[in-house]
Amino acid sequence: SDEALAEFAVVVTLDPRDAEAHAAIGRIHLDAGRPAEAIPAFRRAISLMPERHETRYALAMALKQTGHAEEAARELQQFERADKTSVDDRRRTIAADVKREEERQGTER
Repeated sequence: SDEALAEFAVVVTLDPRDAEAHAAIGRIHLDAGRPAEAIPAFRRAISLMPERHETRYALAMALKQTGHAEEAARELQQFERADKTSVDDRRRTIAADVKREEERQGTER
């Protein structure tokens, strides 16, 4: 994990706006039992890509582990809302795809 951390550190040095790299740094710290070090990386990733709601969940876990229960609960609520919206959007897309396919098949007959 130290090698991966060093590689992602180089990535964010070269491109400080790489949200994926910041999130990866946060995950490495969290997995290594360093939640306090993970928090700033997760916050930066979220600030760059707020639509990546999975990072909010990881931030909530890091906050909870560092004793910031109220803030963790807020982040978890935001994650849950975003996750539900994502699932709802995916269902609508699938339903529209099915309808188009049914219409296409109906015109081929």
